[in-house]
Amino acid sequence: DKGSVEKVCLEIGKLIGKLHANGIVHGDLTTSNMIKEDSQIYFLDFGLGEFSRRIEDQGVDLNLLMEALKSTHFKIFKTCWNNIVKGYNIEYTEAEKVLEKVEEIERRARYREH
Repeated sequence: DKGSVEKVCLEIGKLIGKLHANGIVHGDLTTSNMIKEDSQIYFLDFGLGEFSRRIEDQGVDLNLLMEALKSTHFKIFKTCWNNIVKGYNIEYTEAEKVLEKVEEIERRARYREH
């Protein structure tokens, strides 16, 4: 139901915020690399992960998740993304800069498509 989707996505956003606040970029943030067990969410496969505090790298991380959500969970995309952003903002003081970067990355991608 919508309430549990919101809760899970808020938690995902908080976890990503904690990673980024600690200078960790996952590198392959998709829902395929997440497991929910009981009420805990775990991120898997940090094979492409790296230590980075660069806003660009963090933006690329979030942009990948956004694109993955759009393609795999398109029916609930808006609810998911809005709650991920809400959770991310709670945990990460640089969230606003990173989210601006996500929009910039999206614009660059659209520009290349035309």
